[in-house]
Amino acid sequence: MALTNRRRFFQGASLAALGSGGGAALAQPDASPHARGMARGLTLLAIHRDGRDRLAVKTKDGILDVADAAKLLRLPAPLTTDELLQNEDGPRLNAIVDAAAKSSKAKSLWLKEENLQYGPLVGRPGKILCVGLNYRAHV
Repeated sequence: MALTNRRRFFQGASLAALGSGGGAALAQPDASPHARGMARGLTLLAIHRDGRDRLAVKTKDGILDVADAAKLLRLPAPLTTDELLQNEDGPRLNAIVDAAAKSSKAKSLWLKEENLQYGPLVGRPGKILCVGLNYRAHV
């Protein structure tokens, strides 16, 4: 079940990134506490801050540390990519990003990409698959 959800997430994220120019928001799902689904129109990354890896989102305004935004805005949010995938908390993540973009008190949350240290996007992968497409015969 979890593998199917991860596969669906990465397929949707790839299509959203291609169709949105890499970060423009698509139609947002309902962000009620009971809504479940995948995040839409977001470029996800993991950053290493305060001694741990944290979920972050890249936008035109900069990089948003999801944990800091959730704390400041007092909204629930997934704190790692694994939580996002396992709990299908995409609508909550979209809601955090939207709220941070509209909030005047969240202006200090946006980080510059050049000042960050990246972490692994998926912390506990069940399997790692590689596809070689450098030769026609590999396809």
